[in-house]
Amino acid sequence: MDNFYDTAIRMQKSSEILHNNGEFHNACYLAGYVVECYAKIIVGLTYGFVENELAKEFSHDLKKLSKELQYIMNDSQYSGYIIEMRVNFSSILLGNSKWNPIKRYISSSECWGQVDSNNFQGEIQFAMTILTQMRINGVILI
Repeated sequence: MDNFYDTAIRMQKSSEILHNNGEFHNACYLAGYVVECYAKIIVGLTYGFVENELAKEFSHDLKKLSKELQYIMNDSQYSGYIIEMRVNFSSILLGNSKWNPIKRYISSSECWGQVDSNNFQGEIQFAMTILTQMRINGVILI
């Protein structure tokens, strides 16, 4: 069974290690999964989805997840934890350097570099801060 919170922690730690060792392409690749996990946790808790329903419904589609968070932003009991993804994760979601899991097959010299990785690291730290606050506040994360 998928566990998005544990996965977010694992991916963030691995992304940071890769970033700190100059492996920027792979650091960015893993960073996208942290944002995906953040969004899936919020959507899943709001709708009462189980993990496999989230994987089936949203796959790795950050654009679709962002739209869903926009839709539920004011009506979810978790609205205090919902952020505007296009603003707060702009490096990961927008522009030529945006995240897409298919980019794992692209030559690393053609895709994400140090600047991208720096930006991605800041954005996933923000996602992890929100998830940590949810845990501190007693929310059981999926």
